[in-house]
Amino acid sequence: MIFPFTMMAMCCAAVAHVLVTKRPAFARNCLCYGIVLAALGVHWSFGGGDASGVVGWALLGPQLSVMTGGRFRHGVVLTAGIILFIAAFAVLECQLGAAHITPQRVHIAPTWSAIFQSLHATCPGAISFVAILLVCAQAQKQQRKVALSQSESETLNANLVEQQRRLAMEQRLAHKLISNVFPEHIAT
Repeated sequence: MIFPFTMMAMCCAAVAHVLVTKRPAFARNCLCYGIVLAALGVHWSFGGGDASGVVGWALLGPQLSVMTGGRFRHGVVLTAGIILFIAAFAVLECQLGAAHITPQRVHIAPTWSAIFQSLHATCPGAISFVAILLVCAQAQKQQRKVALSQSESETLNANLVEQQRRLAMEQRLAHKLISNVFPEHIAT
């Protein structure tokens, strides 16, 4: 139970930090690493069989980090680390047995186990889907801004071309007027 409580403490620290400093970077790191730490900790505590669905939560950490302004490369490295941890844990659990790897073998009532497994199977995907929707909405908003900027730049470019045409005509007229008023050697 230490891992969920650690996650709660990290969330409280993140909220307090944002309220005091108005800077989200620390909060983003607390939440993203907290999700990874809590999920992998629960996976380790319960053993891979009963808690294998918890891995989906761990993989949300890097996704949310990148989505909220974290570095892409950092998210890729963290995801690779999670995958390697889970693979190594699974191999060790198969080779040595769960009793040698996990601190305790916890038995959950079948009803609660089914509830937890359904939540672990659906919630990370649903959260990821909402995150994708938010990213798509932001991308569409940016596309509209780009289209508006392009339209404005085309209008400004057309105005500039028209002003250049008028300036060239006025220069020709001024040169013609000067040529008609002054002698040729002065006009040029």
